[in-house]
Amino acid sequence: MNKRDDKQQLILEAGLEEILINGYNGTSVKDITVAAGIPKGSFYNYFESKEHFGLEALQYVSVQGCQAARQTLSCSTLRPLERLVKYFNDDARELEASNFEKGCLLGNLGQELSDANPVFQVKVESLMAKMTSEFESCLLDAIEQGDLEADICPKMMAEFLFNAWEGTITRMKTSKCNRPFTVFQNGLRVLFKQTSPTTCSN
Repeated sequence: MNKRDDKQQLILEAGLEEILINGYNGTSVKDITVAAGIPKGSFYNYFESKEHFGLEALQYVSVQGCQAARQTLSCSTLRPLERLVKYFNDDARELEASNFEKGCLLGNLGQELSDANPVFQVKVESLMAKMTSEFESCLLDAIEQGDLEADICPKMMAEFLFNAWEGTITRMKTSKCNRPFTVFQNGLRVLFKQTSPTTCSN
């Protein structure tokens, strides 16, 4: 990575923090450059526009997220379903560490921009499909190892898990607590037939 790439990554990472907390529309180019510690005019040496920045930020987060997911979901020292549980546990801890402020960039921008900006809608959908495929690969391993029934469709279950997890992240962010994750964990236990479900409480 050269100096230009290093600087672009620095701006991306600084801007991502702003967008995760304040949203895309609530973050200006000035906010991004202040967070990155660069003059506002320098922003356009690396990004053609704020939209270009947003699309690059989505790509960056997706690559990082897929790499992290692949590392956990292909871990040979854990059974496939244990890998999925670990992935969700790690993600939930990261959200809690941010005081439930950040959420998932793909989900956040998908909700905020898909209706108004078809470019973002297509990009988000494409990147979500890549993340879903990581779940599908792990579920295929679970079927091959006899941890899931062979008649289960891994693609459909992967989409269900991804959608359910995105919803859980949103509920955790809006409620500022872990209860939605506890409910999600309970659902996983039932789905994977690992243990008896925990008794629900009001």
